[in-house]
Amino acid sequence: MLIKKLFISVKLTIFSYVILFFLFPPVSGAQDYGFSGEIGLTYERDKRESEIVDSELSNFEQSYTLNYRNFIYRPRLLSYYLSGTFIKKDGKANGSDAEAESKDYEARLNFL
Repeated sequence: MLIKKLFISVKLTIFSYVILFFLFPPVSGAQDYGFSGEIGLTYERDKRESEIVDSELSNFEQSYTLNYRNFIYRPRLLSYYLSGTFIKKDGKANGSDAEAESKDYEARLNFL
């Protein structure tokens, strides 16, 4: 009974490693695969003065992107790309405040 449980445990462990290998293959030789990301911070200010009206505009934007690119079994068989972006904008125009948030997701599969 103990041998049977041990055999099933080893079998499940090997199965888990095989699944993990196909989902997340080693990327030591592949430089274009794996995680990457980007953080962007933007601040802009615009002040205009005229005889009729004065205006002042300021914006602050934060952008965070996380990408994951990999393949299943072989890169030419099936490759995939996953990406998520979060953007937050804070602005002020002529004394009134404005805020906006957006989330963007992307998934791509390339077969053969």
